[in-house]
Amino acid sequence: MGDMVLQTISNEVQKAVIYSLLADETKDISRKEQLSIVSRYVNNRSVYERFLGYTFAEQMDAESLYKYICNVIQSCNLFPENCVCQCYDGASVMSGRYSGVQARFRVSAPMALYIHCCAHRLNPVLVDSIKGVPIAQDFFSLLEAVYLFLSSGNFNALFEKVQAEQRPEKQPRRLRRLIETRWAYCFEAIKTFKETFGALLTTLGSISDGVQRDRAIEAKGLFLQIFEFKFVLCLVMFNHLFSMTNGLSKTLQDPDLDFSAAMSLIDATIETLQTYRSEKQWKEIWNEALTVADDHDIEISSLPRKRKHKLP
Repeated sequence: MGDMVLQTISNEVQKAVIYSLLADETKDISRKEQLSIVSRYVNNRSVYERFLGYTFAEQMDAESLYKYICNVIQSCNLFPENCVCQCYDGASVMSGRYSGVQARFRVSAPMALYIHCCAHRLNPVLVDSIKGVPIAQDFFSLLEAVYLFLSSGNFNALFEKVQAEQRPEKQPRRLRRLIETRWAYCFEAIKTFKETFGALLTTLGSISDGVQRDRAIEAKGLFLQIFEFKFVLCLVMFNHLFSMTNGLSKTLQDPDLDFSAAMSLIDATIETLQTYRSEKQWKEIWNEALTVADDHDIEISSLPRKRKHKLP
């Protein structure tokens, strides 16, 4: 059945003659890299995007990724020279001007202009903004450290057991890894961390009392870092901020979105973000952070402030 569907798609693309390529890599459930390849073409005056297939990406260098894409194209009996556009993310291995995938592909397909995914451009803006704020860097580094600790030590089973005990009405969840090129993952990571915060504290506390002293010490260190009001405040604040940008990111990826609607949504998101500079919005975030801290018996401390003038 799958071969029949793919053959139909190949026939439609061949009939259209010219086409565009979209490719992106992702990890499957076994954490192996898979390269997803999609074709975009016109058929009967309508634009279609059709999935051509996944291919296991054993190597992630530009030359290997280029060959993977070419192999999929050839298996569909498509000619590279008929490709007029290639759309990838902004990673240097894909977008590199001289040795990236797009540059290598243009050797055999001179008309295949490289276009950076417009919806994906929101990610670099957010990433660069975050990297300029030290407290934000520390916060996201700590999220990643907790994720890696629970994953590497095979403590997820304990984490899920604690969740089942504390939240029996909800399905246990695993922490999500932060992936800069997929900002929705960052929002999901923050959201999951916030929703399972109590279970995380209990899990790390239990591990810190365990017999594996090296792991216990590491768990204790992570526990003490997230058991602070500064971390709770960041958790609440970034959950608010990225819930807005996550909605924008998802909407920008809607195939049916038009330019006018996109601009209106961007303007609305910027306007909403600006309201978070107001005293009213800050008090809402502050009060929510106070509630979370109180629920988990976290001492509410004042945040450090920069000294405006140096002492003589």
